[in-house]
Amino acid sequence: MKKEDLRVSTNLTELTSIVGHIMAKKTGFTLWQNKKNNKKVIPGAIQGHDYINGKLTITFATESTRLIDSSQRIFIFSKELQLLFKGRVRIANTRLLKILVDKKFYQKEKREIFRFDLFKKNLKLEIDRKLELKNKFKNESVLAKDLSDNGCGFFVTPNRAILFQVNSTIVLNALDGFKFDRPIKAIVRHISPVEVEHEMVTKKLMLVGVEFEEAYPNIDAIIQKVEFKTSF
Repeated sequence: MKKEDLRVSTNLTELTSIVGHIMAKKTGFTLWQNKKNNKKVIPGAIQGHDYINGKLTITFATESTRLIDSSQRIFIFSKELQLLFKGRVRIANTRLLKILVDKKFYQKEKREIFRFDLFKKNLKLEIDRKLELKNKFKNESVLAKDLSDNGCGFFVTPNRAILFQVNSTIVLNALDGFKFDRPIKAIVRHISPVEVEHEMVTKKLMLVGVEFEEAYPNIDAIIQKVEFKTSF
């Protein structure tokens, strides 16, 4: 596993959703601790999880809890899922481990479809963000990162990121003033912290990744219009 192949996330709601899906498949995990430069590795599988008050606790079944030092952090990795996270041991019984998971975790980027990189062009996406409590949408402008026929990414400030929630709905209307031939309804899939160099300054931003509910095959036409405009 190469860390650069993984994306970082701090959204425990997303991780909770992943854990819920993999419990049914009984996917195995590797757990380890580094003690005096000696890496202790044991196999384990998720037995259950609790997500309460913004804290995620995962219970692992394993036959080797005697190797675990409860005073040290423990790392958990799934080769199959390319998922890496860590946490603190709360309970270590004979065959069960309860681990309070750190907020930051790493997951392999699953995207297979090519995306047009737009960030260096300083382009804005015009979107409608759903106000869940009022059941209506608010029009906003966000800094585009990339765009494909199946989804896109855009940047917002950390303070503004709290307005976006995983699994919430947004609608894309235009890119740099060029309207799509129809509104594109999309679902927020992840919100991840990143550091980017923008206007010669390194900034801490939040990357919002969204997936379109239906593929938008005319994305090339919009990109060509933007390319033509920015070439002059």
